[in-house]
Amino acid sequence: MTARNARPARHASSPIAQSLAVAAGVSVLLYLLIRFSLHLHQPVDHAWTQAGLVSLVLIGLLRGRWSALPVLGVGAFALLQLHAASGLAALVQTLNALLAAAAAHAFLCRQDFKQSLDDSRDHELSLVACLLIAAPLASLLPLLPGIEGAEHRWTAWRSEPGAAGLTLLFRWAASSTALTLTLPLVLSLYPRPGSTREPASAGAIAAALALTLCLASSWLLHWPPLPALWLVLLTLLAWQSPPWISSLAALAVTISLGLHHGAEGLSEAMEHADEPPLEMACELLAAAMLPMIVQLMRARQRLQLQQWQSLFDASGLGLMVWRASEQLPRLSLRWQALSGSRGGKDLEQWLEHAHPLDRPRVSQAQERLLQSEDGDPQSASVELRVRPAGEWRWLHWHAQVMERDTYGHPALVVASLRDITSLKVAREREQLSAHLFQTVHEGILVSDPQHRVVDMNPSSCAILCRDRESLIGSPCLLVDPELLRHNGIHPDAMAEALSLQGQWEGPLRLRNAKGQAKVLQVRLSLLHDDDGLLRYHVFALQDRTQEEWQQNQLLRQNQFDALTGLPNQASFVAQLGQALELARSEGFMLCVCNLDLDHFSAINERLGRGAGDQTLVEMARRLRSSLRRTERWTDQLARIGGDGFALILRCRNEEESRLALGRLLDVVRAPLYDITPGSPMHLTASLGATLFPQDASDTETLMRHAAHALYRVKRSGRDGFELFDTDKRQRSEAKVLALGRMQEALDLGELQLHFQPKVDLRRGKVLGMEALLRWHDPERGLLLPGHFLPLVEHTGLGVRIGDWVIEQALKQAEQWAADGRPLRVAVNVTARHLQSPDFAQRLDELLARHRPGLARLLMLEVLESAALADVPATQRLIEHCRGLGVQFALDDFGTGYSNLSYLKQLPVDLLKIDRSFVHQMLTDAHDRALVEGVISLARTFGCDVIAEGVESSAHAQALLALGCEQGQGHGIASAMPAELVPIWVQAFERSPDYDGRISVPAPLAEFAPATQA
Repeated sequence: MTARNARPARHASSPIAQSLAVAAGVSVLLYLLIRFSLHLHQPVDHAWTQAGLVSLVLIGLLRGRWSALPVLGVGAFALLQLHAASGLAALVQTLNALLAAAAAHAFLCRQDFKQSLDDSRDHELSLVACLLIAAPLASLLPLLPGIEGAEHRWTAWRSEPGAAGLTLLFRWAASSTALTLTLPLVLSLYPRPGSTREPASAGAIAAALALTLCLASSWLLHWPPLPALWLVLLTLLAWQSPPWISSLAALAVTISLGLHHGAEGLSEAMEHADEPPLEMACELLAAAMLPMIVQLMRARQRLQLQQWQSLFDASGLGLMVWRASEQLPRLSLRWQALSGSRGGKDLEQWLEHAHPLDRPRVSQAQERLLQSEDGDPQSASVELRVRPAGEWRWLHWHAQVMERDTYGHPALVVASLRDITSLKVAREREQLSAHLFQTVHEGILVSDPQHRVVDMNPSSCAILCRDRESLIGSPCLLVDPELLRHNGIHPDAMAEALSLQGQWEGPLRLRNAKGQAKVLQVRLSLLHDDDGLLRYHVFALQDRTQEEWQQNQLLRQNQFDALTGLPNQASFVAQLGQALELARSEGFMLCVCNLDLDHFSAINERLGRGAGDQTLVEMARRLRSSLRRTERWTDQLARIGGDGFALILRCRNEEESRLALGRLLDVVRAPLYDITPGSPMHLTASLGATLFPQDASDTETLMRHAAHALYRVKRSGRDGFELFDTDKRQRSEAKVLALGRMQEALDLGELQLHFQPKVDLRRGKVLGMEALLRWHDPERGLLLPGHFLPLVEHTGLGVRIGDWVIEQALKQAEQWAADGRPLRVAVNVTARHLQSPDFAQRLDELLARHRPGLARLLMLEVLESAALADVPATQRLIEHCRGLGVQFALDDFGTGYSNLSYLKQLPVDLLKIDRSFVHQMLTDAHDRALVEGVISLARTFGCDVIAEGVESSAHAQALLALGCEQGQGHGIASAMPAELVPIWVQAFERSPDYDGRISVPAPLAEFAPATQA
């Protein structure tokens, strides 16, 4: 809604008094104007003609647009020509009228003027436009060139300057009066949008025509004017006519007066009249009253229509009025909005949006009503569906015959249209609720605020085994205090829940009228009326009896063994958890047992499953009877498998637990009768157990430890018991922790390589380096491989560490080669690492990451025992590696039990004499002979030989004497970090003390740490 539409209408408190006052004021003003103009010899007659012309042009602009201005100008020029005006005068007068009307129209448009003159603001705007814009411009007409007497007036005004202003003032007053009389009358002829004209009665039309003819005859036939009093009375008769007839009559009177006195000269008429004051005053009063009366009538009609429209809009009713004399119905805006139609050529047009199934029914009802006669039904009603804007709406159509003609046919029919969509939805919901109330499986019982039963559905009758009639009006047994207390529900607690939450829900156990035990889930809610007062208690009842029985059965199946009736494994785990909590709090010992019957499957195979089941039942009975029971403790027994049982025993110490385990085995060993006919059956059992809190584990771990102990009993011959070894478990856990720590060290970069030189003992040249693994533990310092490698060498982590060592050795060899010092690096390979299926493939991948030719700087050292474990596989691996350029050495040669024929099959490049032989060779002839034999064997196989453990120059001289020219050991240098290797090599090779007999200590003093490889 725009601001214009939103402004409130301002109506005078007394419209009749206001209209009469304005009319009298305008009449007096006009009369005084004319009298003064006669006295001052200032004629104002032509002002009426020009004011009428301006009024007509302004109306055309208001009803049309600016594009209508040329057409209006041509029409005004032609009208003035018919008035016998000269061509130039008509043109000037036309242009003056267009200018005055256009200026007034522009002002009204900017002020949001409403042509319907709905409120006093629009009247005020029309007065301002007439008085201050159109009238001043129109009053300038006598001064414009081409107008008769314009030159004479200019000459007279120059001789008498004061006369010009006075003349313009009188012409302005005359023009203003004429415009204010004609503009409202012409606007009132146009109907308001959406309105219909009221038909005029014959009497009203006759009165208006008589008034118009009388006034016209006084001018056309020059009859004497009617007495002024009759003119006023005829004017008041127009009050009873429809507004559009009144407007035409009023405009006719005004035009007649204007033309009559404009032709004869108004001033002259007044001057020569016999009784000019009274007659002219009455005429002018009638002319001034007419527009006021017409507007007042239109305002009264609009107010009545608005009141009726507001009444119907407030009620939501759409209205249709059909008159036989009009044929076409008149539809209210609400009717149009509900039906989605603006009507049309007949009564069927408004049904264009109706549902195809409903349209014929309404049409037939309308037709029957319009063709009805006296004695027939006077009304009809139909419910129909309409889709005016996308969704179907339910409407109620009701038509009533209000009037009939002399033949008894309907003359006036009034129909109403009402939206009943919400009512239909409510009815459907009510029907659905009633249907659900009767058919729902859940019981529903309704009681009043005093808990007297008001209604109940068939399901609640079936649940309680009571008929409806016997319970209506009786106290509701569901809130009986005794019943509530029996179910552990305090009535005050229920009342508090209802007060705070508006509902209460809980289970109730009761017996119905047949004495059957029932378990009901009850939900109680409150229903209040519109005033907030409690009307009903609503009980929703669900019969959970069968459901609870099924749950109990399922729970028993889930927690108990169906054959023996003992708790099953899931139940036993829960019992063990509770027992552990109690043992922790009270500080006693528990013995968790796992018992299996020995060779039980043979019983099923030999005697059948029935005998096997009978044996299990009997064994369960015996074991259960052997359990100890006190006031505070009962030993627990469960069946956890086919022939497996679990027990929880309370004991004071380990000795008592062993005695208890022995007694259990004795119970099993006792002969079983009645299983096999003629002879008893003898069974034994294997029993594993663990003690808590010595084994301070959780429930699952304790059961697993007992199973481990049982497995050891079965492996050792069955028919006995064993306790779980917690010390061994702790050692295993320590190993797992150590492996985890090694994994962490590898990930965090705590592992590093140190390098021990290999030298030519005769020439004093460095031949290469052996990579030795070290662990720099932040807590324990630098650790040698003996502290950690045994933990991982037989695991997958050992293989990962081996690959890491090869990768780091290759990186270091590549760096030394880039620095101009190519040194062959030897890496020790464990048996597990060497025997992994994809060792050759991984070695290829590691070498591929570095520059070509680096393989010739890598040597793999393998223990003799590892190499000879699978000679064919080792042979293939060595040949593959030699094809890549990698060399192989047998480490610690001489310590194993090698078959020389196997050794011959391995194309190794180097044999390493174990340090234990070298260390004692100076004092032990046998070790010297072994060393000499290894050197001779190396020559036979065509490979090099190197001695480990060279601790002194004497060792070096002895080895040279035997023919071994390569050595390594702490006497030469201990293992050192990679960054010290270049410094050591440079110092060794430039040592001035080397004389061909190897003087080792001097150049190595700085690089001989105390750590051992």
